[in-house]
Amino acid sequence: MKANFDFLLLIRREVWRKWGAISVALLVASLAALPFLPAVPTTRFFYFLAAACVASLPVLILIFASAYREVSQRSVAASERMHQNPARTGLTTIDKVLVVATGAMFLVSLILILFQVPGSVIGLLVAIASYLALTVGNLCRLLILDAHAKEAAVADFNIARVANNLRQPRFAFHFSAPDLNTPSHVLMWLPYLEALGIPFFIIVRERKHLLSLAALTKTPVVLASAAQLKTILPPSVTTVFYANNAAGNFALINGTPHLQHIQVLHGDSDKPPSFSAVSKVFSKLFVAGQMAIDRYARNNVMIPAEKFAIVGRPQVARITPAPLEKSGDMITVAYLPTWIGYHEDAKFSSLKHAASIIDKIMSGDTAIRVVFKPHPMSYKDPSSSQYLGDIRTVLARPRNNGSVGEFHQEAIDPIDLYNMADILISDISSVIIDFLYSGKPYLVTNPSNYNDAELQAYPSVLGGYLLEETGENALELVKLAAGADPMRDKRMETRSYAFGDLDYAPAELFTRTSIEIIDGVRAGLPSQAQALAS
Repeated sequence: MKANFDFLLLIRREVWRKWGAISVALLVASLAALPFLPAVPTTRFFYFLAAACVASLPVLILIFASAYREVSQRSVAASERMHQNPARTGLTTIDKVLVVATGAMFLVSLILILFQVPGSVIGLLVAIASYLALTVGNLCRLLILDAHAKEAAVADFNIARVANNLRQPRFAFHFSAPDLNTPSHVLMWLPYLEALGIPFFIIVRERKHLLSLAALTKTPVVLASAAQLKTILPPSVTTVFYANNAAGNFALINGTPHLQHIQVLHGDSDKPPSFSAVSKVFSKLFVAGQMAIDRYARNNVMIPAEKFAIVGRPQVARITPAPLEKSGDMITVAYLPTWIGYHEDAKFSSLKHAASIIDKIMSGDTAIRVVFKPHPMSYKDPSSSQYLGDIRTVLARPRNNGSVGEFHQEAIDPIDLYNMADILISDISSVIIDFLYSGKPYLVTNPSNYNDAELQAYPSVLGGYLLEETGENALELVKLAAGADPMRDKRMETRSYAFGDLDYAPAELFTRTSIEIIDGVRAGLPSQAQALAS
């Protein structure tokens, strides 16, 4: 059997701590009966062998259960309806019967041996035989399932296609994100892909995302390993979309060079992921506007101009433009910091100082409502838990000036917060570029203490008010932005730079360009170049 998982690691993590102790206890209890057994070598030999089999049952069952889960992850595609695949069956009713028979025959045999009943050793042989049947049977099933994992994935896709009335899919959306708890990168693009009116399906590489998406969409969702990617795509597929630069993308890109591979990313920002050299491997890069194209060249990532397509940001369609006049007396400030990040060149997060910034805003002479939402990755970072706890405390603290605070979990969409806010506070991230579309003022943190010359490398910052690292000027800037707002003209200029031609509806260019590429023809619509020129 091809080992796609580490049995030693499995035993160390899942077995020994819990089930290993049970197995040892069973073995010790069985051996305690040895002094009371007849001094017959054959009887003692078979008794010891049967005792070892019974004692190892907890470990054996857990190993097989984990092995079935692993094979299931590599061979099962589609949605929860695809229960027909044998890899999902795991341990069967027959297996459970054999486990009970092994233990029962051992106990019965022990009692008969202690009472010196003739032929009692036969029970030991039956117990050993039941154990071997359980072991050999499951090993054979795992060998077969592993050998046919690739075929099983294709078979499951065919089932999914029929169950969801999918005929001749024209494109696929590939998603791999081991670090994310939810398939947020897929969900942000799913409505716009479905709106194309072209049959497609989703490929995921982690089982957690399969289960999440199966409950949220009727679009077929297929779980595939790297080895299965070459066979999972039907011949009708011409294009594959991606929303991140995950390492899992490369197996599909390298295995299907004849297809169009389009990177749409999950946000447009001045952070390194938005100008990664990895982008060179894609056939096409969908970007929001000229700011995104210039960002690559400014960071010495040279990509031919024909690889770019300006398609706007469809997601901003739900963002409400700034009203001509502010309604209500209380200023609402939305604070959405980015996460701390793994690398030094992406450490733009103000989470460390967020509690201090919020406290300064809420402690002034003006009633301010602060709505806070952390980046989803912050929940996975142990060092962020203390910061989040401090933020909750500051937001909940009663204020004499009437200020109030709210802490929002992952469930709320950031766009809902953009719409309720008069002003945004965030870091160098995709948040400020999306918020730019609203035309409302924003404050940008500067945790790295960049000077004016260094900030030129981050054009999205230039339309905002620059917040000091610890937020000493936070309340002053909030009042300025809510009042005279001297940065408005610069902000509108930055908005045009980020989103290109704002005469188009947010998803219009994305729809046109996607159809052109997927169909490989004009499909009766003007090309992007013609659309922009008309």
